[in-house]
Amino acid sequence: MNPHQAGAEQELRALLIATDGTTAPVTLPGGLRTENAVRAAIVQQLGGPSQLDPCTPECAAGIHFATVGLLEHPPADAPRNEAATAVVETLRHVTLAEPVRGPALVMGPAADGGVPTSLDPGQQRAIQVFVATWLTLLA
Repeated sequence: MNPHQAGAEQELRALLIATDGTTAPVTLPGGLRTENAVRAAIVQQLGGPSQLDPCTPECAAGIHFATVGLLEHPPADAPRNEAATAVVETLRHVTLAEPVRGPALVMGPAADGGVPTSLDPGQQRAIQVFVATWLTLLA
């Protein structure tokens, strides 16, 4: 494999869900080999320190659908992110005790070492369609 291909594979493709329900594909830099490195890289996307939240459904142990980057300590006045809450609840098949506050970054399931994988373009599009449909139903 040539070095250019290796670098491209290491880029982390994700989907940002803003508090107003807009979505945008995001590419994080390549070479993120630890969970802490991923969390540091998504600070710019979320506007503050982050936590990685695996979306493993309670009804299917061992299945990990996605990883969501969330603000680690959202300010008390951070707006609720209803679209991201709906995505996380759907992936987990459970209602969250507290809604997501602030922007959220959806990535693929975690690989070895807790590092999320990339979403492929079809996965990004599926989440975008879900969010758009969900917002339309609420309107």
